[in-house]
Amino acid sequence: MEISKLIEESHSVAVAHGFWDIKCPICKGIPEVNNDCEYCNGKGLIKARNENDFNVSEKLMLCVSELAEAMEALRKNHRAKLEEYYANAIFPSTNDKESFEARIKNSFEDEIADTFIRLGDLCGMMKINIAPFIHLKMNYNKNRSYKHQKAF
Repeated sequence: MEISKLIEESHSVAVAHGFWDIKCPICKGIPEVNNDCEYCNGKGLIKARNENDFNVSEKLMLCVSELAEAMEALRKNHRAKLEEYYANAIFPSTNDKESFEARIKNSFEDEIADTFIRLGDLCGMMKINIAPFIHLKMNYNKNRSYKHQKAF
C-alpha cells in the first residue's frame, strides 16, 4: 500500500470509529447541558476538524504506546504466524477475525502495524503529505557518518 493510501484509509477508519470525537466546546459534553446544545445536536461530542481541536502530544504518545506494545511482544517472542493465518482463515482476503486473533493479534508485527496506522491517522488529520519528507530524510541519512557518530 502506498503511503498516501495508508494515511487516507487510517484516518478514515479512525474517524468512523470515533477516535476523533471530542467534547463539544459549547456544552463540554455535560449531559444536563448538551440536550439543548445546537452545536453538537445534543450529542456532547463533535468531530475534530484540525490540530487546534485535539492534543497532538496525546496522539503522539498513542504512537509511542504502540511501540511499547511491540517491545513487549518482542520480549515475549510473540511473532505473527502469517502462513498459518492464510492457511486457516476462512476468507483470508476479507480477514477472518478468529484466525487473526489467534495468529496475528498483539504480535510484534501487529503492534508495528498499529504504529504505522496511528501515524498515518495523525498525518491524515493534520493534512501532512509525509512521503516527500520520508524521501528527503532517507537521502539525508545516506550521507551521514557511521552511526551518526553515536554509540548506538
